[in-house]
This record gives sequence, structure tokens and C-alpha cells, in this order.
Amino acid sequence: MKTIFLTGKPRCGKSFIVNEIVQTLQKKDMKVGGILTPDIREDHERTGFHIIDIASSTKEILASKHLKEGPRIGPYRINVEGIDLITEKFLESLESFDIIIIDELGVMELKSEKFKKMLDQVLKSSQPKLIILNRHLVKHYEKHGEVIEMKREIADEVKKKILKEIVNL
Repeated sequence: MKTIFLTGKPRCGKSFIVNEIVQTLQKKDMKVGGILTPDIREDHERTGFHIIDIASSTKEILASKHLKEGPRIGPYRINVEGIDLITEKFLESLESFDIIIIDELGVMELKSEKFKKMLDQVLKSSQPKLIILNRHLVKHYEKHGEVIEMKREIADEVKKKILKEIVNL
């Protein structure tokens, strides 16, 4: 089935588009599953990221400047156990989803072996997939689907294209 990778520079609107697409698909009574990784902000400063299973709304910390343990990427420590827990939660009902959305497939998430195995399973699954792909990983994953580069000025066009392709599958 169709896999769409959405990539682009930081703050170009990728996650915003994905959240709008999730809401639109849920209004169409499509069963949306997957993982979201929104920012954690304190006083307008990003201090980390959550990791959320869409179907159950289960939430963990993916990475934080405040964690004392875990692999380090930039100013953040990665909570591999949290990634593993959300990955397991998502996999519990993988087969039941009409569409799979992963925001984001990035370097932090790939610190988890369970996430890597889940990703392999998802890429082989028959469901349509929308995956936000870290731009530094495009070369590694582009063979698995269509890559769309997101830019703010084409956000509406990108959203319409993705919805058309996903809903018409």
C-alpha cells in the first residue's frame, strides 16, 4: 500500500499538517493509529518531546533536557523505555487501523530497537502510511515510498494531495 514520507526543514509545518490530517480522517470515521511526538515547552522554550500512541492517547516522555540518563542527542537525553512502551501500545492494535501515521521517524526514535522493529513491520504492512521523516534520513528510507518536501507556502496543497491519495486508496 501507499507510503508517503513528509520531510522538510524544522518549523516548516509538518506536524501541523499531520495533526490536521489526523483530525480530518477521524471525522471521516477512519481508524487512525500511530505515534505523535509533540514538543514539550516551558516558557516558550522547547525542553523536550512527548511520544503518544494515537489510538489510546497513552503518553510518555521521548526526550528531555531534564532527564539524567539515556543516550544524548544535542541537549536532550532519550527515554528509550518510554519509546518502547508507546511502541508496544501501538503494536497492540496495528492490524485494526485504516491508516498509520508516524510523526516522526527521526534519530531519537531510532535509539529504540523496538521502534526499529516496529517500523520494519509498519513499512511491510498493507495499510496506507503517512510518516514524517527527518530530512537527514531521506536517502535511507526513500525507496519505501513517495517523499514530499514540505514548505510553508505549499502547506494547503500538500495537505490536499495527501488526503486525496490516502482517502482514495
